[in-house]
Amino acid sequence: LGVPAMISSSMGVVQAIVVFNVLSAIGTEEDIAFFGAAWRVLLFMLTPLFGLMRAFQPVAGINYGAGRWDRVRMHYWIFVAAGSAVVFPIWVFMGLNPEAVLSVMLPGIEFSDTDLGRFRVLILVLPVLPLVFTALSLLPAIERPGKATLVSVTRQLGFYVPVMLIAPQFFGVSGIYYGATAI
Repeated sequence: LGVPAMISSSMGVVQAIVVFNVLSAIGTEEDIAFFGAAWRVLLFMLTPLFGLMRAFQPVAGINYGAGRWDRVRMHYWIFVAAGSAVVFPIWVFMGLNPEAVLSVMLPGIEFSDTDLGRFRVLILVLPVLPLVFTALSLLPAIERPGKATLVSVTRQLGFYVPVMLIAPQFFGVSGIYYGATAI
């Protein structure tokens, strides 16, 4: 049951290698620093969702084992709502004040409108991620860890890597942000 989480973490390393290699080939050192800061902010925002995923799995597993699909569904939506309640207000703040958020990671830096737009693109999907993360946590809990692993590997190797190699050729550095959001 832990394989999907391990694969997901491993795929995150592959993702970082690809993105930073592409950035080093087409961008500047400032682009690399900015993406690193923007990505860290996004990962920081995902931390509560990771916690909710871990809490949801035994709730779903116990109710699935008891044959209570109604309770699995109910708790799924409760956890999605809880994740959204945590993420949404901070997402709004970050979208309205990206300079304040990013200056914590990169103090003393003047951000261009392009940088701030890229950050907004990167965090665009944050409000729907509770839905996705809870679903990925559900699969192992209902004895479908193979499907969770398949989704994780397919997302990273089948979509993310090719998009990260192709999109920047058409959109430059912005292609990395568009691609990450699309995937």
